[in-house]
Amino acid sequence: MSRSDRGGRPSGGRGGGPAGRPQDPGAMLDDRGADRRARGQDSRSGAGRAMQNVHNDGGYVSVSSPSGGSEGITRQEGFVVTLRDAYAFVQSADSERQYFFHYSEIRGGGSSRDLRNGTELMFDIFEPRNGDKPTAVNITILPRGTIKMEVDIAVDLRGSIHKEPKERRDERGPDRRDKKDILLMTGRIKTCPGQSGLGGEPAPDSAVFGIEDTVNLEDGSPYKPRTEDEVLFDMVFVRATRQRRAVRVRLVKAKVDPRETGIVSALKDSFGFIQCCDREERLFFHCSEMADRRGALREGDEVDFIVEKDRDGRNVGRAIRVLPAGTVSFDKVLGEDVAGNVERELRASKKGGRSGGPPLRDDMRGSGRELFGGLIACEFEGQQLRLPFEGEDVDLPAGSRGEEPPAFLKGDGVSVKVVLHKPSGRKRATAVRLVKFGKEGREQGVVTRSKEGTGQGQIRCCDRQEPLPFNIGDLDSDPVAAAAAAAVGTEVEFNVVESRGDGRPMAVRLERLPAGTVSFETVIDGPFRGKVVNCVPSGAGASPRQPQAKKKAMREGPAGLIAIDGAHVLEAAGPSQGQNGDSGGRGEAARAELPFGWSDQSERAAVLRKGDVVSFAVVVDRPTKTRRAARVALVAPAPAAGCEAELPSEA
Repeated sequence: MSRSDRGGRPSGGRGGGPAGRPQDPGAMLDDRGADRRARGQDSRSGAGRAMQNVHNDGGYVSVSSPSGGSEGITRQEGFVVTLRDAYAFVQSADSERQYFFHYSEIRGGGSSRDLRNGTELMFDIFEPRNGDKPTAVNITILPRGTIKMEVDIAVDLRGSIHKEPKERRDERGPDRRDKKDILLMTGRIKTCPGQSGLGGEPAPDSAVFGIEDTVNLEDGSPYKPRTEDEVLFDMVFVRATRQRRAVRVRLVKAKVDPRETGIVSALKDSFGFIQCCDREERLFFHCSEMADRRGALREGDEVDFIVEKDRDGRNVGRAIRVLPAGTVSFDKVLGEDVAGNVERELRASKKGGRSGGPPLRDDMRGSGRELFGGLIACEFEGQQLRLPFEGEDVDLPAGSRGEEPPAFLKGDGVSVKVVLHKPSGRKRATAVRLVKFGKEGREQGVVTRSKEGTGQGQIRCCDRQEPLPFNIGDLDSDPVAAAAAAAVGTEVEFNVVESRGDGRPMAVRLERLPAGTVSFETVIDGPFRGKVVNCVPSGAGASPRQPQAKKKAMREGPAGLIAIDGAHVLEAAGPSQGQNGDSGGRGEAARAELPFGWSDQSERAAVLRKGDVVSFAVVVDRPTKTRRAARVALVAPAPAAGCEAELPSEA
C-alpha cells in the first residue's frame, strides 16, 4: 500500500487551501487579491471564508484573521523534516518550530509521493480554540529553490573581527542544537562606518557569523578568523533566527600579532609548557602548533610563539618556532654601569636557580653550591635602589678558572649593570665587578711564611694572636707576581673568612700595603706618672758565665711594676686581656700597676729603684690586648729610709 493510499487522497479538510499552481512568496505579496480568491475557494474552511490580511516582515509571510478570535490561520513556508505513514512534520522557515500535518492537507495537485526530507512547502498554521498545538494545513508543494532563507542586506562591506567564532561543542546535530549553543559558537563583525546597504539605507553596525561563513585564503588553506582582522563580507537577514548574518567573509589584512619568546620547560607525549620571557606565566601548548613539524622539540629549546585564548579563555601558545640557542633573554639591560656598595653578602645553597626565573641550563650551573641572596645599594636615574644579585650575576676576574665567583663582603665598592627581569618586571644587579674593598672588617698583618710549591702562606696578624693561612694567588692573578708580592715581611691588608674545607679562619682578598704601615702596638701618649713598686736586676750586671739567651732575657724582660693612679690611665688605654684571654681591666684597675721592661726606659743606663717617681706612656699590644708602660723616665728619686714621698702632681 502506498503512502498516498494509506493517508487518503486530498479530499478537502480542515482549513481548506489554494487551488491551482503553487505561487512564489514574492508573487503572493504582489497579488494579494489572487491569494484571497485562492483561499476563498475552499468553503469547508471557516478561516478561508474570512477576509485575510497579508503582510511581509523581512521575508516573513503571514495571513491572519481580522476577527481577532482565538482561532486564526497564518501563511508560512518551510521544509519537510520527518515523514511517517500518514503524516509528517514541517520545519518553519520563519521560526525554529516544527508543525504536524496530515497528508490529506496537501493541495494543488500534489500528493504524499512527492514528499521527501527537505521538500519545500507553503502552508497555513491552524491554531485550535481549545488550546491544542497548532498544526499545518492547506499545504502546497513548492518547486525546489523557491524558499529563500536569507534576504540580502548589503554586499562587499568592510569591517573588523570583534569576536572570534568558537568551535562547535554540541555533537547532537544542528537540528537539536538550542539557541544558547548557537550563540556560543558564533562570532561578530563590526562594520566600518559610512557604508550603505542595497536599499541605500546605512548598513547595520554589526552582524554575527560562523566558521562556515568564511572563504578560504588564496593558498587554499582555511581562514581562521582572529580578533582585529580586517575583512570584506556580505550581510544577509536570516529568516529562521531573525538575525543579521555576515556571509562570504574574506580576509583583507590579518592582525599582526607580536611574537613572544621563551624556553620549553616541560614536554609530555603531545603537549608541553613554555616559560615565557615577557610574562610571569607558563603557557600550555599542543605539539600540533609547531610551525615546522619536521624537527623534534626538546626541553630547554628556545622558541618564539603567538599567545592566544583557548575555548576556556586561557592563554596558550600557537605557531611555535624553534630559535637558535642564545637568542632568548629573560633580562633587559637598562643604561650603563653604575657604582654601588654591597649591603648584604652572598649566601651558599645547594639548590640552584632563581626563584620564579627560567630553568638553569647545564652550562649555566656552577659547582653545585649556588650563591644567592646578595643585595647592592646604588643610585640609578635619580632613584635610590636596593638591587638583589646572585652568584651567576658576578663577573669573574681575568685569569679566573671560573669555578666560583669572587666573594663580596659588606661595604665593598662595586660596579653593576641594572637589568629588568621581563617576566616579573623586577630589577636586579648583574655584571657585578669589584672596584675596591670595603674598609669594614679589614685587618692588617705581616707575611711570616710563604711557600711557592704549595701556594700557601702565613700572616702574623695585628689584631689576633693566632697566625692566619692565605693563598698566594689572592695577591695577584699572575703566579710569578703573586709569589714576589708574598715575600716574607710584606705588609698586607685582608679580610677573614671561614675556610670551606675545615671551617678555620683564613685570610682572603689580600692587598699590599706600603712598608711601615702595619703596627702591632698602639701608643697612648701621656705623659702619665706613677711610682716604681718593684724592680728586678738589670741585665747589664749579669755574670759573664751566664748563657747569652739568659742575658738577653734579662735585658728584654720585665724590669718592674709601676703603681699608678689607675682610673685615668686605664680609661685612656682601653680594656686589656689577662693571661687566659679574659678581660683583666677590673683586676688591673684594683692593682693600678703596669709592667715595664728595660727597653721601655728612656735612659737605658739609668737604674730605677723602688719608690722612684716616674713619667711614662702606655703601650697596648694589639694581638694580646695587654698593656705596659713605655718611655719610662725618672721624675723624682725614692726618698731616704723612714720618709715617704708623695706622688708629685702632673705638670
